[in-house]
Amino acid sequence: MEDWLFRSAPTLMATLDEALVCRQASHGWRVRLGLLPAADGLALPLSEILDVEHTPGLVAQLHDAMRGEAPLHDTPV
Repeated sequence: MEDWLFRSAPTLMATLDEALVCRQASHGWRVRLGLLPAADGLALPLSEILDVEHTPGLVAQLHDAMRGEAPLHDTPV
């Protein structure tokens, strides 16, 4: 059920692996990226989802969040 809730959410949520590759995206992201209908085996680099070059420190923040060191706040997408 949690997977269905995640996948059908209109908000922008994504599951990233340690290499910062998006492995799962919410409905909101799939609409925004033109990835409808939902496809299994999603593998999008972070640069295809977020403007990494214009968001200094984002990659470091994501790595810190994955290690449980700090939450993300006010990160525009």
